[in-house]
Amino acid sequence: MKLGDRRLGRFSIAIELISEASDVVRRIMGEVIVLRAEAMLVDACIEYEALCPAFEPLKEGLRLPEYDIVYDADTDQLSWVRQQEA
Repeated sequence: MKLGDRRLGRFSIAIELISEASDVVRRIMGEVIVLRAEAMLVDACIEYEALCPAFEPLKEGLRLPEYDIVYDADTDQLSWVRQQEA
């Protein structure tokens, strides 16, 4: 995966999850290349901008779409769901 592939997106992880389920967070981070991270103390999360092969290619000039992370602990499956634009 290369930056030129433009599989870019945004997602956030709750600080509580980082503290209490670091193994899940490591699994998530193993699927992305983080380009930017910002602690959002008011929302108690860290927002990330990243490359991920699961993200849809983004046309130049468009805003980064937001993705939800769906993790199934029973099957250890991780998936990304693109949020609908408001």
